[in-house]
Amino acid sequence: YTPQIQEIIRQNIEKLVTISVAQRDDDIQKATDFVVSLSGGDMAVRLRRTKYTFRDLTIRAKRDTGAETELAKIKKGYARWYLYGWVDNDKKINEWILVDLDVARNQHVLDNKELKSNKDGTYFIAISVQELYETGCLKAQKLTSHLVS
Repeated sequence: YTPQIQEIIRQNIEKLVTISVAQRDDDIQKATDFVVSLSGGDMAVRLRRTKYTFRDLTIRAKRDTGAETELAKIKKGYARWYLYGWVDNDKKINEWILVDLDVARNQHVLDNKELKSNKDGTYFIAISVQELYETGCLKAQKLTSHLVS
């Protein structure tokens, strides 16, 4: 899936870059008209199979073994971005969302969620695309259903 993931990132590069007009002094003294800043950072990626019809962000939150989970790592500040997608039967990433995890942490979107069991000793939280949108975490999307505007 690497080439597909790289293409999705390329298509959304503007979400990872900030372009601002330079300060007047920088323009006059340093021949700088614009400042281009990369707000990038590490990106987590998770792909789900077609059989999963819900379009929400699920994150493993607890293990009966006590091992550290993906949610714990994200809450510690790891990964700035989350590309979360769904793969069709032809192994194509046909739907995806790009989530700003810094915003999710700052808005406490990851906190106080109901744990749901995978029935294998692991548990997850689910965050709807709508909630991600309403809290400013959802930066880009390609969804055939459950569109948010």
